[in-house]
Amino acid sequence: MAILRVEAFSLTHPESTMRHPELLPFRHHLQTRGLATSTVERYASCITRLLKFSGVPPDAVTSQHVRDHLTHQVAKLSISSSWYNLQFNAIVRWFEFRGITIELRGLQPQRRHHSPPRDMTLDELRQLFKHLANQRYLLCCLICYATGIRISELVNIRVSDMRRDSPLLRIRHGKGGSGRDVIISPTLRHLLRRYWQTWLP
Repeated sequence: MAILRVEAFSLTHPESTMRHPELLPFRHHLQTRGLATSTVERYASCITRLLKFSGVPPDAVTSQHVRDHLTHQVAKLSISSSWYNLQFNAIVRWFEFRGITIELRGLQPQRRHHSPPRDMTLDELRQLFKHLANQRYLLCCLICYATGIRISELVNIRVSDMRRDSPLLRIRHGKGGSGRDVIISPTLRHLLRRYWQTWLP
């Protein structure tokens, strides 16, 4: 049973398979390649958008359709580089799966420029956590800040992932479906235990 239940906004569209059943083999292919379920859903959603934009059957989609679609996404919708790269990679994998060569010269994934994050001061952290009246959300923020785990990893934490005599917390559903251990402080461990005793999730 999961320790924490947090409502999260999802960009995935599982109904894409219902609208385009021909994507089912592609989804299975991605799953056998070890991609996380969320990534598979996003890739399927990207292909669904491409098919809707092109207005032709999947077998009739050409490199020109892809070019027009990606150009439209950038020029008209001003999508972020990360969303563009996701669509680009999804389309390339879809064509590779079908054994079709695609010509996308000049439409390579965009390079994102990352600025180093600014460290928050202790006073800033206190002010941030002070305004979280909901104890459940406060604990979620504390866990993410202390361990660096993702939201998708946070909501999948289970009671069994905490070890009685160990400072480690098991993360079972990491990026790419892999797992790892993260260290939790005695204070955070105490808060997790108190949450479990209070709410019995």
